[in-house]
Amino acid sequence: MNWSCSGRQPGCGAQEINNDGEILHYVTEVRVFGSYLTEIDDLGDLNVAIKMEQGGSRGNG
Repeated sequence: MNWSCSGRQPGCGAQEINNDGEILHYVTEVRVFGSYLTEIDDLGDLNVAIKMEQGGSRGNG
């Protein structure tokens, strides 16, 4: 499976996962938090929260 996104648009990875019929879960929400949301120049890490659900209808990404 190749989940790379051309241009690296926000959310494109989630859309590709949601469109892949082989994956049993789908992404319903992606959020970044922490120092990434500030205007500092040096980030220590990137905090990401991903909410996934199993089965049922697919999400929109």
